[in-house]
Amino acid sequence: MRPLILARLLVALVLGACAVQGCTLTVDTDELEAGDSALGCTAQQKVCHDADTGRGFCTSLDVPQYGCDDPGCDECVLVGVAVARCNSQNKCIKNQCKAGWQDCDDDGLDCETDTRDDSRNCGACDRVCDTTHSFNECVNSQCVLSGCSPGWFDCDDDVFNGCESQQSCSP
Repeated sequence: MRPLILARLLVALVLGACAVQGCTLTVDTDELEAGDSALGCTAQQKVCHDADTGRGFCTSLDVPQYGCDDPGCDECVLVGVAVARCNSQNKCIKNQCKAGWQDCDDDGLDCETDTRDDSRNCGACDRVCDTTHSFNECVNSQCVLSGCSPGWFDCDDDVFNGCESQQSCSP
């Protein structure tokens, strides 16, 4: 251990005048000088640092909490993903989607589609809210008929066949 003298002077105010007293603070710098190389991480590991202590540690490249093999050590964050995982190439990919989100492009990487309000993917991928002679929208993963084209009527309250009648509905 090599001592590092950080301070030799302690200044104290005494009746408006300064008096000098001596002190020594010794710090072990061996670990600091060795750096992250002293940790001995393998080729399948990377060095991350504890947010509280700043100390380095080795972590496997297949840990999504530390970003798989991405540079840095931030947790994998993917659009609409509740739980990420590392694939065989140690890249962040989706494990499962959050409620209301799906991987409609089937790339296996993320959950890019919010099926709660997407009229082309309402409640599920490729479930289209589009019916004849009607205006539709997706609300809370459900297709909702919001109106009919002029001269058309929705007599059976079935959102999936839209405004099916040119005759006004009988009570």
